[in-house]
Amino acid sequence: MGRSYRARSVAIGVATLAVMLAAVGAACVAGRWAGLGAALLAGALFQPVHRLARRAADRLLDGRTADVRALAATARQRLQQGDPHSGLRAILALLCAALPVTGAAVELDDHVVQTGTLPATATSVSLERHGEPVGRLLLGAYTGRGAPGRVTTRVLAALLPALADAAHAVRLAGTLQREHERASALRAQERRRLGRDLHDGLGQSLSGLAMSIHAARLAARTAPEQAEALFMRLLSAMEEVTIEVGRLVDGAPPPQLAELGLLKAIEALVGSPLSSGGGDLEGLPPAVELAVYRIVQEAVTNAHRHAAATSVTVAVERCQDRLLVRVRDDGRGLPAQPPAGIGLRSMRERAAELGGCCVIRHAEGGGTIVEVDLPL
Repeated sequence: MGRSYRARSVAIGVATLAVMLAAVGAACVAGRWAGLGAALLAGALFQPVHRLARRAADRLLDGRTADVRALAATARQRLQQGDPHSGLRAILALLCAALPVTGAAVELDDHVVQTGTLPATATSVSLERHGEPVGRLLLGAYTGRGAPGRVTTRVLAALLPALADAAHAVRLAGTLQREHERASALRAQERRRLGRDLHDGLGQSLSGLAMSIHAARLAARTAPEQAEALFMRLLSAMEEVTIEVGRLVDGAPPPQLAELGLLKAIEALVGSPLSSGGGDLEGLPPAVELAVYRIVQEAVTNAHRHAAATSVTVAVERCQDRLLVRVRDDGRGLPAQPPAGIGLRSMRERAAELGGCCVIRHAEGGGTIVEVDLPL
């Protein structure tokens, strides 16, 4: 049990024995009735004297008496004065001073909150809140006189509930922080998706409208009868743009892809059948179909708008667990300094999000090649 505990027991026994001897002595000296009264008094005083002797022994051997109520109240105040991490560190510092120990730490699921120093093999105490484990308390080396005793037990009993509450608050704060970061990442991802879709979908439609308006304007001067038909097509195209905006907000695929399927939708983009293909292209994941469609759409638009291409060919092939896409045009090729716009970055990001890659390079003999490799 340790020298401190034995010394404490001896001190308590001596004090109690002194009371009993005093009662016996009084009985011997004072006579029958007075002795009987002294014996009754000694019996009544036995428990109070025993408690007082125990507290006195605690003071002598530990150098202090832990006021557990004040200690617990102080711990609660420390927990309420700052953020959960600061509150937990403050209670650990209070614990180190009250025991005393060289250091203390609370081990949580993903990190440790520590004050002071800990030995290689620290004493471990489970922290529970409403019957649920919330962490572990690690205690450093004891620095008090003698061995840890009743005062140590009372200090731990006073501070363990506050430590468990603080550990729970730290875990909850960590969970909230992770959820906040996750929500921020999702918002950023949604903004990127919307930006790409606006560029790849609505941007292409608006570009087509601009070209049609220019053609209708010229026709109005030279061939008014043709202008009427062009303006009617413009109205129809504007209605399609309105529908496209709704689809973008909802995150729905382009109508051509939903109605025609991937291959037919690509052929509609290019204006001609696919140059080659291979493997079973049915039942592709929707995310893969959408990425391929948008990448091909951007490549075809860039070829006509920026490279003055007269011909664009597209090949789609399935090789076991991968989908290979190749877009080639006969335009003037990539500029020496490619523009830092959304289009090229969007193509690469769409492939990367699915674990694949998109390479854009010069073609031998002129033109540009876009190669996409996606896992299935």
